[in-house]
Amino acid sequence: MSQSILIQGVGTYLPDRVVTNEEICHELGVGAKGPDWIVEKTGVRERRFEVPITDGKAIDPQMSEIVFGERAAKIALKSACLPATGLDGLWYVSCTQDEYFSQLATQLHYRLRMRDDAYALELNSGCGGLIQAIGITRDMMMGNGHRRCLIVA
Repeated sequence: MSQSILIQGVGTYLPDRVVTNEEICHELGVGAKGPDWIVEKTGVRERRFEVPITDGKAIDPQMSEIVFGERAAKIALKSACLPATGLDGLWYVSCTQDEYFSQLATQLHYRLRMRDDAYALELNSGCGGLIQAIGITRDMMMGNGHRRCLIVA
């Protein structure tokens, strides 16, 4: 007999600042190809940045991937009416970590003030990572009694 799990809350975070292909072309000095070339090659019309582009870069050490993940996680927990201390575990799913040997799952565990006995695991995966994490989490819940887990992807 198949058992199922329930998604109790969902959270997303996107920076407010929209960056168009025109701005990217201007900042990177590739005006000859133009913004339509970017759409043609990638399908991307705009993206979201937290900080302005300067010298062809949009880097701010205070605005890293973990900050966005934390913001989305807090929104998801609020949506689920669940404190972080009520979680049994956390999966952090990404293929764009800031460091080669990433510790984003444990960093997020600390930032959310989760219980010491709650696990923090990381899955280095791209597009399919969320689905993989849901499947693994379901198996863990069925097998060892974890009840509430957060997936940040």
